[in-house]
Amino acid sequence: MSLSTRVRDDLEDGIVWFNEDDFAEYHVVNGARVLCELGAMRSRPEKIGRVTGGAYSGSSYIFIRAADFTRAPKPDEPIDIDGVRYRITNVMDDLGVYVIEYRRYDDDKLLSRSP
Repeated sequence: MSLSTRVRDDLEDGIVWFNEDDFAEYHVVNGARVLCELGAMRSRPEKIGRVTGGAYSGSSYIFIRAADFTRAPKPDEPIDIDGVRYRITNVMDDLGVYVIEYRRYDDDKLLSRSP
């Protein structure tokens, strides 16, 4: 059995990665309850024009089956995870799993700083 066949079977049957007893958890993504894995968040100052800082964003990852989307998500589109709206910054299709990087921007910090 080839690796791609094993990966496809795992995506369909939830044997390892998309098994709620092991790695995946249920979250509401764009209004649908799906099994997925949320990655760790990291925060850093954003570069705005020539100035670094002003707005801080947390960058996180979600690993979700491509079959759970009606079409492929794209950078700069919004994504709603558990009732919180984020902006997609990067999408990679890895053997039928979307690895989506997303951020939530802190607009208050940006507005409170004057150039």
